[in-house]
Amino acid sequence: MADSKSDLEWRLETQNNNFNLLRLIASILVIFSHSFELISAYSPEGFADPLRPRFGYSIGGIAVDIFFFASGLLCARSLKYSRNVTKFLRKRVMRIWPGLVACVLLSVVILGIIFHREDLSSYLGNKETLKFCFLNCTLVFGLHVNLPGIFYENPFNPSVNGSLWTLPREVGMYLTLAASGLAANSLRENRTYQNTWLCRHWLQIIGSVWILLSGTLLYLQIARSGAPPFWEPSRFFYMFGAGVFSYAFLRFLDMRKLYFLFLQVGGGMLVGGIFYIPLVKYLYPVGLPLLVFCFGFGRYPLLERFKGAPDYSYGLYLYAWPCQQLLVHFLPNISVQQLFGSALLTTACIAAMSWHIIEKPMLRLK
Repeated sequence: MADSKSDLEWRLETQNNNFNLLRLIASILVIFSHSFELISAYSPEGFADPLRPRFGYSIGGIAVDIFFFASGLLCARSLKYSRNVTKFLRKRVMRIWPGLVACVLLSVVILGIIFHREDLSSYLGNKETLKFCFLNCTLVFGLHVNLPGIFYENPFNPSVNGSLWTLPREVGMYLTLAASGLAANSLRENRTYQNTWLCRHWLQIIGSVWILLSGTLLYLQIARSGAPPFWEPSRFFYMFGAGVFSYAFLRFLDMRKLYFLFLQVGGGMLVGGIFYIPLVKYLYPVGLPLLVFCFGFGRYPLLERFKGAPDYSYGLYLYAWPCQQLLVHFLPNISVQQLFGSALLTTACIAAMSWHIIEKPMLRLK
């Protein structure tokens, strides 16, 4: 489209926003949340995350919701300005898979050298190892997070990379958005609908339908179970859809007028839920996206230096879990604080290498 861009659209396009920093913070929150879980024995009743027993939402879960909202917003922009759906999907592939494949293969090789040095060839040829590589590198056939003989004595479980479970859901969101874009392209190519309101506002229609369907599914799930859904696809479908919806109507928003309104409404909802816990599961799905939107597009002088900074968030997310499992294995008495600090430092170095050696060069091929 050749339409003029609003201030918020320009901020998103020129990286004059805080979404890279927001995703970095979300990655650090995931590491913090996992630090509680990985040193405690696994319990079917819930995790050791300090928020979840009281509010039903874990710190890591909140971080994942931030990821999905930001992803929906940025992917909607990518779809709008891609020449076609194939170009859009290629961009998604180049963002997700190079870093993922490198992480999976490095995990297999390095952990194999550490735990199976005397019988490395048998380990590499083991069906479990091959299954780990194939499923985790493709994502479309499910996941396999265990490797033979590795982390079996760790207190949580032997998962080599428990963070990967969100990636197939992310890919599902990409495919759903791509299918929506394909339908919109077909409509625009139909002479009957060319230059009509439907063609001019196709993204607003997709965003509105998405948020309506996903919101209905989410709140039906909450009403039926009486608790916030954590694993259910409805949660991610909604958060990603909230991002798509936000971008679809971005050109109509004036942050100078709406910033404090969104901040007060979003913050008020979350604070209200905190003081009256039974309401938090109903207020959170609306309050969190509003706060994320405000932070992402807000102007904060102290954060200016982070705009345009390298995006280490994906590398942090991919490599933190195996690093934490290694630390727990070799330092069984490690505390939560020690695990978080040492894992963050170690993973940050690996994430920086992942970005500069693998992710950034591959993004140039988009």
